[in-house]
Amino acid sequence: MTFYEELQLNQTGSKNIIRECSNKKEKLRHILIYIFKVFITLAFCISFVTLFSLVFGSENSIAGVVVLLFILIFRQTDFNINSFHSILNMFLIFGIMGIGSYIAYSSSIFFAFITNFICIFLITVLSCHNVHMFNHSIVVMCYILLFGYEVTEKSYIMRLLGLILGALICSIIIYRKTINKNYEKNFSHLFTEFDIKTERSKWQLSLALSVSTAMFIGQLLGFKRVIWIGFSALAVSQISPELRIQKAIHRIPGTLAGVLLFYIFYKIIPMEFHNMLGILGGLCVGFCTLYGFQTMFNCLGAMSVAVDIIGIYSTILFRIIDTLFGVLYGVVFHHIFDKLHLKYINKNSELHK
Repeated sequence: MTFYEELQLNQTGSKNIIRECSNKKEKLRHILIYIFKVFITLAFCISFVTLFSLVFGSENSIAGVVVLLFILIFRQTDFNINSFHSILNMFLIFGIMGIGSYIAYSSSIFFAFITNFICIFLITVLSCHNVHMFNHSIVVMCYILLFGYEVTEKSYIMRLLGLILGALICSIIIYRKTINKNYEKNFSHLFTEFDIKTERSKWQLSLALSVSTAMFIGQLLGFKRVIWIGFSALAVSQISPELRIQKAIHRIPGTLAGVLLFYIFYKIIPMEFHNMLGILGGLCVGFCTLYGFQTMFNCLGAMSVAVDIIGIYSTILFRIIDTLFGVLYGVVFHHIFDKLHLKYINKNSELHK
């Protein structure tokens, strides 16, 4: 494997090479490549978001994060449809995220719920036709991020322009990935193959319902940072019940550990360096393969943003409450939805006998 090819591996792939290497010299070489990869990835991410913010305004740094996440995920995956329709699909997804999220946070709580459900459902259908690619985790998370960060009308125009640029960049990436693939399916198949009787379609519908209703209830109850509820509900919205429980088991203790870690750093690190906690969290995530540790270090970035808005103790309180509520609600919701879906399938089978 070449140096460049090794740089393209994810954390699991790099760690497998290191683990399987018996020669100490070669093992050290792979470890150094792995460390180098994490640092250049982090440097690229920081540089990209910083440049994006300079061009489109600091209010739109979150849009820069969204574009960056899309670039990273679609370097590894695609929509499983032909190249031309993939480009159309990419622009449509960015359009739904940019316009839908703005309508949602500018509306009443009830109308925001309707908008969020429709947008998340459409995004899930458009981007997650091949569920084994796990596109949903990043794509839906990006929509929630845009929904959770308000923007003024003037800056919103710049946000749209930034997202259009992001769609263009990602379209070039996905075109290069799919141009030589003989995908027979096109854009229409994403909808014509939707069938509530199938596991995939059932999961797509339940994901949109669970995430949107979780945030809706959170807003009704007056929770702060309801996007954290959305992220937690999304984390357990897995097509596999076993993976769903696994995510829930690791997310709660990972969050509690992350909150404690953030509080310790917040108290011992001088105030002028608090904004570095997000970078530290991102660096540590780059070395993690276990979901619990990823959750723990992700807390550093999320909480470092929230603490300037709602204060340290509200940040701690709602990071815990929102996570617990989102995870438990998501698990219960999917359990009930699965049972109702099974009853529907059985009843429908009996009618056709």
